[in-house]
Amino acid sequence: MKRLLIFSILCLVGTVSMKAQETGQTWMGGGINFHVTSTDGHTNTSVGISPEIGYKFADKWAIGTEISYTHRKQYYESYGDESYNNFRIAPFLRSYIVQKEWGSFFLDGSVHYSYSDFADGVHTFGLGLQPGVAIHLSERISFISKLGWLGYSYSSFDDINTHSAGLDLNLSQVTFGINIHF
Repeated sequence: MKRLLIFSILCLVGTVSMKAQETGQTWMGGGINFHVTSTDGHTNTSVGISPEIGYKFADKWAIGTEISYTHRKQYYESYGDESYNNFRIAPFLRSYIVQKEWGSFFLDGSVHYSYSDFADGVHTFGLGLQPGVAIHLSERISFISKLGWLGYSYSSFDDINTHSAGLDLNLSQVTFGINIHF
């Protein structure tokens, strides 16, 4: 079954009329995410949307920004439900590492600010790198996937300040989306 699925995808990719994004083009699109974690008496669910807009200003370079919203709901067996929202803005510079007719591999370097309405509010600033792939489904539409995060962030919550740095390559960091080029 797995081989049949891979073969079907390769056939589809091979038969679709594709064209790489050209310099001077703008794109709009974004991604969605959904994640559930369950541990003895505790469930954490998050769902989010992350629209983005960008402009390819040179053969291997583009700029853009992503604005995202995530809703998280946590259930604790000991005291019930708790939910909060997270808003994030992340301007980025995109470098196209490999560009082919079928698509491209890219690396986004971004600076972000986010605010969560958890408790009295959490403010986070960060910068980092995020790899991705774009597969051209047609002349104007691309499938986008981004995985992971390598970077640094600083969070402030009440009188608690948190500095974190590292590499995060787990499935909760995967996003999928569609971009439309015009």
